[in-house]
Amino acid sequence: MDEIVDERTAAIYELGIDSLQLSPASDNPPAEARRFAAGLVDLRSRGGLYEEHPGAVELTEGVLYSARIDIPARVPVGDYTAETFLISDGRVIAGEVREIRIAKSGFERFVAIAAERHGLLYGLAAVFVSLALGWIAGQVFRRI
Repeated sequence: MDEIVDERTAAIYELGIDSLQLSPASDNPPAEARRFAAGLVDLRSRGGLYEEHPGAVELTEGVLYSARIDIPARVPVGDYTAETFLISDGRVIAGEVREIRIAKSGFERFVAIAAERHGLLYGLAAVFVSLALGWIAGQVFRRI
């Protein structure tokens, strides 16, 4: 990021992990809030939720661009905002905001919907599956 924009521009547009401006809602002293923000960024970076991939954007014909982003499975479901900036000669000359929805799919989605809409049946099924697997494991280990 240091090769593309100066430190001030990176801070204004929050370009890069080091320029994120987190604002905890508390009455803690500023030094403690900064320490908390740094710890949160470090924790999420180690967990794979905050990543930087220099050179991941590909330009086509000097006009169109594409970027492939792998989203970890542990990203919370919900609506997110992606901001894209066009930078030329160290200055941001254009920006675009796009909404992104992260949702569950496949079997995981089926289980989440079942748990949400039919909580009692889901709970009973979970208890039944647990008991059945415990009984099967007991039978297997009894024979060994």
